[in-house]
Amino acid sequence: MNEYRGHAASAGIAIGPAYLYVPGIIPGDECTEPADAARQLERLTEAVAEARSQLANIHAKTVAKVGRETAEVFLAHREFLDDPELLRMVKEQISSDGVLARTAVEAAFETYTQMLEAMDQEYYRDRALDLRDVSRRVRRILAGVQDQETLAKLTSPVVIVART
Repeated sequence: MNEYRGHAASAGIAIGPAYLYVPGIIPGDECTEPADAARQLERLTEAVAEARSQLANIHAKTVAKVGRETAEVFLAHREFLDDPELLRMVKEQISSDGVLARTAVEAAFETYTQMLEAMDQEYYRDRALDLRDVSRRVRRILAGVQDQETLAKLTSPVVIVART
């Protein structure tokens, strides 16, 4: 029998078959020309709106399937998308540095993630994992990579194992 150690996404004990979740790879930015800032800001706005919509749908499905308490994480994910300072950092990099929206999202979100990881309280370190998930979601949308919602298609109870 294999034993795995990690961080739990929710409280309690889970026993069952393990399901290894591997998110799709986000293609890198191929563009070597400076980004059109106005277009990148527009794409960012669209991607953030789409991410909010996806998270609202996932929240609703999770509430219906497993309950409100478990679904709270998706509300927390949406709150990151409403953080004015985080979005300001992303927009500033696009406008000032001429980078693509995906590059700006990755850099700004990683800056915030590192700040959360450096905090003493475990709560904030756990939020760093959530922030990385939100960053990945927005970057996937910007890259045009469809979220296959593999987890939503599971038909039997499993313990989900994933890298952070």
